[in-house]
Amino acid sequence: MLVVMCSHFDGLFGITKGNLGVDIFFVLSGFLITSLLLREIADTGTVSFANFYARRVLRLAPALLVCVFVFGAIDLAFGIFPRNIILRSIPAAIFYVSNWVRATDRWNMFEFGHTWSLAIEEQFYLIWPVALLFLIGRVRNFTAIFAGVLFLVLAIQVNRYMLVARGAPEMWVSAAFHTRADAIFAGALPAIIVAHARISEQLKRLLWLAAPAGVMVIILVLLLPTDYLAWKQPFVVASVAVIVLHLSSNAGSRMHIAMSADWLVYTGKISYGLYLYHYPIWYLTVHKFGTALSVGEKQAIGLFILAPVSYAMAGMSFKYIETPALLMKERFRSRVTALA
Repeated sequence: MLVVMCSHFDGLFGITKGNLGVDIFFVLSGFLITSLLLREIADTGTVSFANFYARRVLRLAPALLVCVFVFGAIDLAFGIFPRNIILRSIPAAIFYVSNWVRATDRWNMFEFGHTWSLAIEEQFYLIWPVALLFLIGRVRNFTAIFAGVLFLVLAIQVNRYMLVARGAPEMWVSAAFHTRADAIFAGALPAIIVAHARISEQLKRLLWLAAPAGVMVIILVLLLPTDYLAWKQPFVVASVAVIVLHLSSNAGSRMHIAMSADWLVYTGKISYGLYLYHYPIWYLTVHKFGTALSVGEKQAIGLFILAPVSYAMAGMSFKYIETPALLMKERFRSRVTALA
């Protein structure tokens, strides 16, 4: 999340690759959702789709609706961007089709442009629970399921590389579901391993070495100028998947302890709201009215004003909007203790 925010705030700390942060978010989301589904299937033999989708709506919809209507109202009230475009962008964001608006380059969604990644995640939610339950019921062999998901991830990556090589429109490559969903499905791979494989001590020792190497890969990707989607994205996705597997199987590792720092835990807790609110805050202020400012001035405003405002708004959203919805979500839990 912090990588995405820094890239949007005119490249704070030299971080300009927001796609990297989105892919990290996708892998984590794929891991979490797959873990929950596998746990429910192991406990009950099935998935309660009604409960699953009710939980997803209660987790995601309240803050999204507040974001869209608050910033949409501000935009419409002051006539910041064309009224007809904003009135089209609001339903596109709410109904999770903004990635296709972006992919087909239909119109500029302005302050709601960042909802394309939420749309891809929601489309994953529509497909994966049904597909996973079907695979487990028909295949039953989790090694084969793992291999199938891995093949899907690699196929999406190869397809994306071929599209880039052929000069496909950048928006299509970066926002269509079938060109960017590899990261979410890659998150399912460590979830399958954790749920249905015995992680040996030898593998754990290997992960102790591989996870820090994955961190170094991610840092290198941030520094190297090579095209991200064509070349570097698969390395980031693989690195994050390895790190997730390490953290989930080595609770006492130094990396796990470092990731448990209070400020990181709090940032993770409010990360959804932080993602939702920071972009409209930036777009309706510095991006729209700061054309005369230097990059350094924009970055200073982002660091000292917009970032604190984004944190404050995300914190209030979590306390007063998301937490009450999370409490309601308890009604729709399966007999399994869910994590999100």
